[in-house]
Amino acid sequence: MALNGNPLYLSEVPLTSLRWARSVQEVLRMEALPSQLESLVPPPSGIATFTNNERAFWMDEPLRESKRLAVAEIAAEQLADANALVRMDAGTEAGSFIRTLGRRAFRRPLTEAEVEECLLLFETGASLEGDQTDFEKGASVVIEALLNSQNFNYRIESAAPGERLSGYEIIAKLSLWLTDTTPSDALLDRAAAGEFDTQDGVTAVANELLTDPRASEMVVDIFSQLYLFSHLENLAKSDPVYTEALNPELLESSELFFQYIYENDFGIREILTSTHGYVGPLMAPFYEITPAPTELTLLDLGPERAGYFSQVPNLMLRGDGSHSDPIRRGGVLLLRVLCAEMPSDPIDLEAPLPPAPDLTDRQRVDATTGEGTCGQGCHSGYINPLGFAFENFDGLGRLRDLDAGQPVDTRAAYPLEIGNGFSVVFDGAPELMSLMIESREVHACLGKNVAEYALQRDIVSSDQPLIDELADLSQAEGASLREMFLALIQTPAFHSRPVVDPDL
Repeated sequence: MALNGNPLYLSEVPLTSLRWARSVQEVLRMEALPSQLESLVPPPSGIATFTNNERAFWMDEPLRESKRLAVAEIAAEQLADANALVRMDAGTEAGSFIRTLGRRAFRRPLTEAEVEECLLLFETGASLEGDQTDFEKGASVVIEALLNSQNFNYRIESAAPGERLSGYEIIAKLSLWLTDTTPSDALLDRAAAGEFDTQDGVTAVANELLTDPRASEMVVDIFSQLYLFSHLENLAKSDPVYTEALNPELLESSELFFQYIYENDFGIREILTSTHGYVGPLMAPFYEITPAPTELTLLDLGPERAGYFSQVPNLMLRGDGSHSDPIRRGGVLLLRVLCAEMPSDPIDLEAPLPPAPDLTDRQRVDATTGEGTCGQGCHSGYINPLGFAFENFDGLGRLRDLDAGQPVDTRAAYPLEIGNGFSVVFDGAPELMSLMIESREVHACLGKNVAEYALQRDIVSSDQPLIDELADLSQAEGASLREMFLALIQTPAFHSRPVVDPDL
C-alpha cells in the first residue's frame, strides 16, 4: 500500500458545503437547512478520494462569491422573519447578541477587539433605512459579517506544529467530522469549562457524538464516496429488464446497508462477509425473492451473497449491460478495499469490452486483457482475478450457472499477504471475502481511508504508525468502525497540530 500523498497540512481548512450549511443552521437556529446550499459552487472532483480533503476543497473566488451571495440572502430572510431573533436565543442587547452568536459562528469566544468591531457594524446597521427596529437591522448586519468571516468559513488550528489543539479547536474538529456541523452551545460551554483539555474528556464526548444519528450519515458518506454510490443515480442499462426507476432503490439500499453496519457496531468483516442486505420491491426479482417486500427491508440474501460487493447495487453498477464486468468488479476491490499498488498503468476501467456472443464474459476479459496485454500482467495478475470471483452473477446482479452456454468459472488466485509470497486460490466471492478479511492489507486500507477522511488530508509515510495501529484494531475479532474512530481520536494525528513530513 502506497502512502505517497501530498498533504498541505493547512492550519485553516475550509468547511465543505454541507458543513457550511449545517453550521449556518446551528448558528442561526434555523428550522431547516438554508436553501442556498444548492446554489453554492461545487468543488472540483477527482482530486482526492474524498471531497473534504484539503486539496480538493478550497475557497476559490467562485465559491467565495457564491457563499457571499448566499449569506446576503440568508441575512435578508432572517431580517424579514419576525421570529428569527427569538429562535437565535442570543439576547436583545447588542453586546450579548454579538458574544453569543459570535461564539457559535467562530466556535470559540470572540476577542474584545472582535466584539468592538462587531459593535461598530451593529451601530452602522441600526442607522440604516428600513421598517425594522434598530436592533433587527443591526443584528442583520452582524449576522452577515460573522457568516462571511474566515473564522466561520474555515476550521482553524492555532496551535504550533506538534502541540495539542485547544479544547475549542478539538470540539470543533470532532463536531464537524462526526456530525457535519459546528459545536452546539452546550458543547462550547463544556469547552469553556476545560472538559476537552484532557484526553479522557475528549474520548467521553466522542462517545456521545458517535451515537448521534448524524454520525451514521457520516459513515454512509465515507463509503458512498469510497465505493462511488453517486454513480447509481445516473445508472443506465440497455437490458429491457432494467428500468431507471430502480436507481433510487439501489442507492438507498446501499446507504441503509452501511448505516446497518455502523449502528450494529460492525466493521470491515461484516462489510465483506455479511449475507444481509436491503431489498426493495423493484430489486426483489433480481434476488429471486418472492413475495417482494413492499419497502426496503433487511433480509438474509443467501450464502452466495457475501458482503456488499455481492449485492445487486454493486454488481449492477459494475456490470456491462447484462454482462458481468470482472474488470470493474475487481478494480473497486483492488483500489478501494486493498489499496493495492499497480505494477503498471492499467487500461481504462470504464472502457466497454468488445462484444463476443460465442465467448463467456470471463473469456472476453481474458482475450482482451490477459497475460501480456497489459505490461507485467496487471490485469491477469491483479484486477481480473478479483473480478472473476463474481462470475456467477450477471451484469444485473442475478445469480447464474451458465454464461454463453458454458458453466461459469469463479476460480482464480490473487497475491494476498496471507499467501506467504504466493497467490491464494479461491472459488467464488464467499471464499475470496473470507480470505480478504484475514489479510493485513484490507485492514490497513480501511485505516488509511478512515484517517484520510477524518484528518481531511492525504496520508503519507510518516503516518505509517497510525495506519498500523488502526489496522491492528480492525483485524481483531469483533472490531467495529466505532472503535476505529475512537482509536483515531486518541492519537496525536487527530488531537495535535500536524508536523510537516520532512520528506515532502
